[in-house]
Amino acid sequence: MVALMTIGTSVWAGYRASAGSFWMNYRATPLWMLAISCAATQVGAGAIIGLASATAQSGTGFALVSLLSTVGGFLLMGMIGPRLKAFGDSVQAATIGDFLGARLGRGAQFAGGLVVAFTYTFLIAAQFEAFRDIFGIVTGNPFWAFHIAAAFVIVYTAWLGMRGDIVSDVIEFAVKLVVLIGLGFYFLSSKFGAGILGTGVSHEVLSPLKFGGWTFLVLGFLFGASVPLLQPEIWFRVYASRNMKDARLVFFWAALLVLPFYLFAISLGFCTSLSGTAVKSTDQQVVQTLLSSMPRFGAMICFAGISAVILSCVNSLILAVSFAIHRDVLGRSISEGEGLKSVRLLTVLAGVGGVIMADVSRDIVHLLLNCFYGLLVLSPSLLGAAFRTKTSPLAAPVSIILGYITTLAALALMPGQAFLPGLIVSALAFYGITFWWRQSPKRTSSA
Repeated sequence: MVALMTIGTSVWAGYRASAGSFWMNYRATPLWMLAISCAATQVGAGAIIGLASATAQSGTGFALVSLLSTVGGFLLMGMIGPRLKAFGDSVQAATIGDFLGARLGRGAQFAGGLVVAFTYTFLIAAQFEAFRDIFGIVTGNPFWAFHIAAAFVIVYTAWLGMRGDIVSDVIEFAVKLVVLIGLGFYFLSSKFGAGILGTGVSHEVLSPLKFGGWTFLVLGFLFGASVPLLQPEIWFRVYASRNMKDARLVFFWAALLVLPFYLFAISLGFCTSLSGTAVKSTDQQVVQTLLSSMPRFGAMICFAGISAVILSCVNSLILAVSFAIHRDVLGRSISEGEGLKSVRLLTVLAGVGGVIMADVSRDIVHLLLNCFYGLLVLSPSLLGAAFRTKTSPLAAPVSIILGYITTLAALALMPGQAFLPGLIVSALAFYGITFWWRQSPKRTSSA
């Protein structure tokens, strides 16, 4: 039923698609649809299965930082949204790279788009890995079911674009609100009682320090709110809004809408730690705990709800990769004359890349860290662009690339704090090159 509703809304919304509807829904999306779409995109498999898995395995630290980062980031985005909307309308922007390119040059746009494409491939893989876990438990044959489901998502995303993405998000959000928040909380509380609140859970699971210690917790609270500011799908919603007022209000409403889902993920993590279910991975244990808490018919409905969680998120992520490659890396136009064939082909390739990454990596939490830690290296360049910093054309691309390479290296050695070395290297590179460029003899003499 969820699949049929998604296909129906996709075909309707994508019928006679134009460049205006495919990219930013004509920059005229109603406030209520945009708020629901923003919340639906943010609450994907990572926010449910990934956070529940991290809670059951490594305590509440990762989930709490993610919750406060999302809400804090949305509130910050609400403050700067009107200015970004004005910028987007003035230059017909579609990506974060458009902002970097307008302020810091083509090199910044290219490097930013490249990092977004790489990091979001990890995030797509996390959603598809959750798909694999769900179908593996429900069908007993995860290989064919997973790849058929993935192909379905990729094809309809390539057809519908941003307009269909937003429309289908509304239906999928309603499904997961009823199934997960309604039925999910009810059946988990029926089986585990006060366990959904942490009663009877071990100290290690309740502890916010086990995941990454004080370093992760403190720095996560300080810098985590910047993560939503770096997410391209959030920028899409700003550009797609009707006016500057809506660009502010949409994020205040979205912050309220995501709260129950993050709290549900933490409760599910508590219940998973109490279940003692023996499966291959903690991710599968989370899914098994949820489905086994329900009667058979309820479990099938819950399966549809989790599918809606993934469907409403992964399509936006695939578009983020294809848009970044089309617009920022390749430098192609989003005008009607360019046609939609090339970006639709890139959308298919982005989805396939996510599936391949999911086949290679089987750890949702690690995939999430690869994405969000990687995005943080964009911060110094975005700050420089926001404040119109006069700098060398090399500052932003060198900062972004060096920071991302450092983050990937640090993830292998210190996954809980890997964002810090990458962020430091990125900041030092950007402001170091800026200082050297301003002090160069040629600049001084010309001044």
